[in-house]
Amino acid sequence: MLYDRSGQVAREATVWFKDARTVSISDAAVSKAGELVVSGGTENEAGVIANFIASIGSDGRVSRVVRTTPFLPLHLCGSGDGTVWSYGVDRDSPGRRVEDSLMLRRYGLSEGQLAAMLDQSKLNSSGWSLVDGVYPGAISLRCTSTKVALLNVGSSEYVEVDIPTNTLRIRKLNPLPSPKEMRITGFALTESGDAFVSLHDRTSQPPRSGVFKLTFDAAEVGSWSPVENTVGPYLHGGPIERLLGADGNDLVYTRDLSGTAFWSQYKSR
Repeated sequence: MLYDRSGQVAREATVWFKDARTVSISDAAVSKAGELVVSGGTENEAGVIANFIASIGSDGRVSRVVRTTPFLPLHLCGSGDGTVWSYGVDRDSPGRRVEDSLMLRRYGLSEGQLAAMLDQSKLNSSGWSLVDGVYPGAISLRCTSTKVALLNVGSSEYVEVDIPTNTLRIRKLNPLPSPKEMRITGFALTESGDAFVSLHDRTSQPPRSGVFKLTFDAAEVGSWSPVENTVGPYLHGGPIERLLGADGNDLVYTRDLSGTAFWSQYKSR
């Protein structure tokens, strides 16, 4: 279900395929142009599994689909030019991870795969051993019209693709405390290219939460800097519960567990 800015249901989608016995969804995303895309897998009566990325038409049903097998598309984002980016991994016939597979793919829903990049040998391999991260939200993928950003908390790495030049850059991040002490609960990439996370910090009592902006030092090592007036006691009067994402240059977030979403634009001083 897709909600608009007023909280009303804008789209309801039914994702199903003819002759499927089961259908599972791994991710869903909305492009800047408003196109709704989903990824997942299907199994037919013979037990054959196929992975896919599909767009949802105005009638709430699958309109276009591209089969991605053997690539398992775990995370999605749309750049607004009709193509979809996905982070995932190839699987062999028994379902085991293919260690030398490229992990970032670009698809056209009419053309199929357009690009494959992100060689695992260039990454901190221990941090990428789990394809979906050490906890929900530890790996996040976001797109704008000009940039793709892939954040991996476990490996302390930030991957960027400049879409116009099709160039990829991997930068190191200062490690966060252990997940028992601090977790990223949301990730946002604004259209201007700024990256933000919401953090749940259990190192203090009571626990705290807030929004933090990614900044890089002279050595190109990244760290998370708190955004003024956003950090406070978690669910006890603090201004931020979690970051949901970005809408253009607005950050979208919740303040409590009610589900009410708020829009605010970050302005640097």
